[in-house]
Amino acid sequence: MMQMNKKGCKELLMQRMFLAIISSIAVQFFLVTLLFLITNLNTDYTSWIQNTWTAITSFRMWSYFCVLATVTFFQGVICSKNYSNVPPYLKSRFNKFCGIFTSQNILLGALHIIIGGLLVWMHLSIKGEWVLFEFKQNNVFDIDESRMTLSEALSIDKVPIMQHLGYLDLVTIVQKDKTRRSILFTLSQPGGHPYNWNCIVEKCIALIKKFSDDLTAAYIKPQELPPCAPCSTITHVSTFQKEYVYRMRNLIKEEVQLPTDQTDIKKEDDELFIQKFIKTKWNNFLTYLLSKPLISYIFGEIEGGKVCHILFNGQMVIWAADAISSLAVISLTEDTYGIAQKDLPLIINTLLELKQALDKLQKSNIMAKKQDGDDKFIKQIFYSLRAATKRSLYRIVTSFEIYMEDLALETRTMEQIYSFLTYRE
Repeated sequence: MMQMNKKGCKELLMQRMFLAIISSIAVQFFLVTLLFLITNLNTDYTSWIQNTWTAITSFRMWSYFCVLATVTFFQGVICSKNYSNVPPYLKSRFNKFCGIFTSQNILLGALHIIIGGLLVWMHLSIKGEWVLFEFKQNNVFDIDESRMTLSEALSIDKVPIMQHLGYLDLVTIVQKDKTRRSILFTLSQPGGHPYNWNCIVEKCIALIKKFSDDLTAAYIKPQELPPCAPCSTITHVSTFQKEYVYRMRNLIKEEVQLPTDQTDIKKEDDELFIQKFIKTKWNNFLTYLLSKPLISYIFGEIEGGKVCHILFNGQMVIWAADAISSLAVISLTEDTYGIAQKDLPLIINTLLELKQALDKLQKSNIMAKKQDGDDKFIKQIFYSLRAATKRSLYRIVTSFEIYMEDLALETRTMEQIYSFLTYRE
C-alpha cells in the first residue's frame, strides 16, 4: 500500500512539473510574440500581421525555443526536488550559509543564468541588427533632429554599444546598401558641401589615429624628460628686474608689477621646494612598496595590461578600416562629385600608421607573453586587426594603382606603399 502511495505521489509530481515547464515556455512564447507585434508596428495592418506571423512560424524561431525548452526542463527537474524531499533543519546561521552552496542550489543558479542569457540571445537574434541610423539631411532648411544620425552614433564613445552599432551600420552600408551610399556621396543643397562624407571620414580617421597612438604609448616606455629650469629662475628672467618695460611699436610705457620685497620671492621658492620634496618622498615610498614581490603582484600594474585593454576595443577599428577603405574604392564608380578622392592620402597615411603600430607591437615581447583572462580573445583581435589593416591597404592600392603618382604622397609613404604594389606584405 505504501509503495502504491509513493507511486501515485511521483506521478502527481511529474504531472505538476511538466505543467509548470509547459506554462513557462508558453509565457515566453507569448512575450516574444508580443515583442514582434510591437516592433513590427505598421499602419498597413495586413503587412504587420503577416510579418509577425512569418517570424513566429520560422524555423529559426522554433530552433531557439527548442534550446530554451531543454534548459527549462532541467530547471523544472531541479526545482521539483524541493517538493519531493524534506528540507533539512539548519540550526545555525553558519549551517544556513553552507546550505546556500549545495550542489542543487549551484546548479539551479547556473540554469537561471543560462536561461537569462538564452532569452536575451533569442530576442536579439530573431529581431536581427544592426540598427539603421540616418544621415544628416542634405537640405539645410530641414531641421528635424528627432532621430540619432550615423555621425552622432560614431561619436558616442561614452556609450560603447551605440558606437559599435554605428560602425556596424557603416560596414553594412558599404557592403549592401547602395541607396544610403548615394546619400553619403551627395553634396548639401544649398551650399554644395560633402557634410555626410566629411563627418563619417573624420570620425573613422580620429578613431584609428587614437587607437594607434594609444597602442604605441602603451608598450613604449616613456623617455626621461630633461630637468626643467626652476620656476623662480623663469620668473626672474621674465620680469627683467626693471621698473619699466618698453615694447616694439608701443610708445606708451607699461608698468610692471615687481615684488616689493625679496622676502616674497624667497617664500615662494621655499613653498615650491617643500612641495617638490614631499612629492619626491611619496614617489620613493610607493616605489619601495612596489619593489616587494607580493605587493607588486597585487597592486602593481600588470605588464602588458594596458595593451590588452586597448586591443579589447579593437573591433570598431576593424570596422572603421574596412569601411573607409571600401568607401574609397567604391567612390571610383559611385562618387560622381569626386569628394572621396580628396581624403585618400589621409586615409592611406592613417592606415599605414596603424600598420606600423601593430608591427611594432608584434616585435615586442608583450604579445609573446601569456596574459591572464582573455588571452585567446586578445590575440584573435590582434591578428584580426593586422589582417584588416593589410586588407584595407591592399584594397586601396590595387584599385588606385594607376593613380598613385597623382595623389601627391610623401616619399616615405610611397616607399611603404611600394611593398603593397609588389605584394610583399
